[in-house]
Amino acid sequence: KCRGYSFDPDEQETGLFEREDYRQQFLALWEEIAKQFANNEHIAFELLNEIVEEKNKDNWNALALKCIQRIRKYAQDTKILVGSYWNNSMATVKDLLLPPDENIVYNFHCYEPLIFTHQGGYWVDGMPEDFRMALHKTVDEIKKLTKKYLPNNEIMLEPVKQEECLFGSSFFEQFFADALAVAEERNVPLYCGEYGVINLASAEDTLQWYQAISEVFDRYHIGRAAWSYKEMDFGIVDAHMEDVRDKVIACL
Repeated sequence: KCRGYSFDPDEQETGLFEREDYRQQFLALWEEIAKQFANNEHIAFELLNEIVEEKNKDNWNALALKCIQRIRKYAQDTKILVGSYWNNSMATVKDLLLPPDENIVYNFHCYEPLIFTHQGGYWVDGMPEDFRMALHKTVDEIKKLTKKYLPNNEIMLEPVKQEECLFGSSFFEQFFADALAVAEERNVPLYCGEYGVINLASAEDTLQWYQAISEVFDRYHIGRAAWSYKEMDFGIVDAHMEDVRDKVIACL
């Protein structure tokens, strides 16, 4: 987050896209970071975590471009990760700014289908805390559960058309298709900065989900970082993952 922006409304950070003084502070902060860590081959810069609202997409693209230009005064070769609105959604990669140089990376987060990966999540609007579901379902069944409990998330599942098929790697193959096409057209790498399954899902279903998404990541050479290593409701090394942990780690 930064002064004037956080993806979490409870933090009450607002104004970045309305106030010029906040934007100038944001740019100055990144300029100082670039000076400090210029061209360190072990470091990449992620400009801001999870723009939420679509209405901010143009302002965010404009600010991100200015920020990249400031950074490039000091760090010409550092990889810069830029995510789109709807919380770094894969569906909105197409609306990101055109890459101004060859060291831009399109960063996305993936927790689809959300009705599964966030089942029982106490912080998810509309999600009953006692809701549980197995993953052995057709896409049509997943869409119906999403419509019932998380109607605002229905739009995320629209790219997945094979509704009679059981969940598997084909789900992600279809879900990623548009973003993969954009990335290829613009010659920009894709990176999944967050993905994972809540600790309320069964370990066996969690393993199946990781294997399905990892198959597509590997096929298209998409780098990734699982959320989370431990605790924070998604931990891979937590006790509930003991029976499948090694298999999950093998496909990360």
